[in-house]
Amino acid sequence: VTSEGSGMFWNNNMPQPSKILHEGWIYKKATGEGFFGRRNWAPRWAKLVEATVPENLEIGQPYSSLITTEPVPMLMMYWYENSVAPSSFILLDDCVTVPVDRSAEEWNSHCFDIVHLPAKRQTRSFSALNASQRDEWVSKVNKLLSAHGRDTDGTSPTNITNSGD
Repeated sequence: VTSEGSGMFWNNNMPQPSKILHEGWIYKKATGEGFFGRRNWAPRWAKLVEATVPENLEIGQPYSSLITTEPVPMLMMYWYENSVAPSSFILLDDCVTVPVDRSAEEWNSHCFDIVHLPAKRQTRSFSALNASQRDEWVSKVNKLLSAHGRDTDGTSPTNITNSGD
């Protein structure tokens, strides 16, 4: 589940980070679903967090099971390092994070993908400044997913359920 939008419209309906596990500059590849349909790479300050998803956040079905009072893994992107509100966020439910090597001649040769499962959902691509930073992002995301009971090899992802179910 992803949300794209302007940080200027940030309000209490948005996920609230409770713990920041990693942060730094990365490039994200646009999905092409925005107003201009661009698929270019853009620098973003990213934070890997545990965050609560408020009940009034409109994320649609079948993702309503993600709304919980327990923190869930999330990647939040900001325009700038000192931005108060994120420009977008990705709920890291049922996903795997994998390093992607590109040609060394390409400026974005140190990529990683966040692949949401099942296949009907999208893959988001990111690039770090070097292989070490890329490997650190992949490791930290997968460690967080493991800590939240998700398989990081993609063999049997589990869903978050409300504790009241």
